Amino acid sequence: MSKQNIAIIGGGPASLMLACSLDANKYAISIYEKNAALGRKFLVAGKGGFNLTHSEELSQFAERYYPKEFMEPFLNHFSNTDFRNWLKFIGIETYVGTSKRVFPIKGIKPIEVLNAIETVLKKNNVSVYYNYEWKGWNNEQLTFQTSNYQTSNITADIIVFALVALVGKLLAVRAIGQVILMKKELIRIHFILLIVLIKLIGTQIL
Repeated sequence: MSKQNIAIIGGGPASLMLACSLDANKYAISIYEKNAALGRKFLVAGKGGFNLTHSEELSQFAERYYPKEFMEPFLNHFSNTDFRNWLKFIGIETYVGTSKRVFPIKGIKPIEVLNAIETVLKKNNVSVYYNYEWKGWNNEQLTFQTSNYQTSNITADIIVFALVALVGKLLAVRAIGQVILMKKELIRIHFILLIVLIKLIGTQIL
């Protein structure tokens, strides 16, 4: 049985979590990142205090998101506690600070968290394409501009836009009502939150 190809556009935390969680026995997983490395904003976030999530009760946690009614089922399905357990599983221990925010234990730097995640990607046979900037569509194919200004057209069975900036670009390229599945499963993701993305599409492809 041949695998379906999944193209994940964007190399931020959301796409990394998704690629780590997909079943590599069912899917050929590829990440397309416009920069020369993954998780650049992930690393920048660490400069201001690298809080990974919040430890408060889920009922309170859900109040931080709008609309709550939309977000709450996803947070219940994969909670802040589940996320901490996953981090522990990949070797990143965490602690709860006085603000109830969750941080890596003292001495663990953002790059170490990113390296742990990239190790999971390798074990999951995820292909990463650097310097691939999404430019739009060529019929049913994704069109990328590479580092040498060449054009690369990619065909995928499932396409995941895992970067907030791309959502607006997508809507500009495809007028409302013209964003068609085209025999594919096109999932537009508006969130950079790890625990949201993985469960937004989890029932369909995990």
